[in-house]
Amino acid sequence: AGGIDWGALCIEGLEVRDGGAEAEAEADGGGDLLADPSARELLYQEVAEVDAFLRERRAELAAGQNDGGPPGVERTLPEVDALAAVTAQAEELLAGKKTQRFVLLRTSARYLDQTVKRVEVAKAQCHKPVAQRSALDKVKAEQAEEAKRTRAEIEALRAATRDAQRDLEAELSAHFKSAVKIVGEISQI
Repeated sequence: AGGIDWGALCIEGLEVRDGGAEAEAEADGGGDLLADPSARELLYQEVAEVDAFLRERRAELAAGQNDGGPPGVERTLPEVDALAAVTAQAEELLAGKKTQRFVLLRTSARYLDQTVKRVEVAKAQCHKPVAQRSALDKVKAEQAEEAKRTRAEIEALRAATRDAQRDLEAELSAHFKSAVKIVGEISQI
């Protein structure tokens, strides 16, 4: 009667059931569809087949061909585009880089060890700036203290220089019997 012949569909290895408490218990215990490489590949092939069909159907609709299927079943070009986008997203989820990494983490002890080492190295790198910051703060405090001592020494030298200037001016004034004032860079000290 123009409907989908469900008896013609066959997906070997997959069983569709009600997702009640029984399915949740099985999911907790293992039974993960995506953990089985053959089931994952079969699912990917089915999604790729649907994608190919949708691309072909889109090309037909874009060319204006409409085979006049049963009423209520025909889809418009925007609907087919939306379905194709969902199918492309499903393909990416099944075979994308992130999924490949996730599958490798679940199936390869070596890849898992390498990833753990990378995370540990990154974690160590995160602690490095903290240690460098504390060393920098320590050096900064030492330099501030050294600058304070240096300023004190400079002030003491300025005072000694001014005293020496006054003593020298007094001695020269007494020697030449006239007021002597030393000018130049020494007065800027």
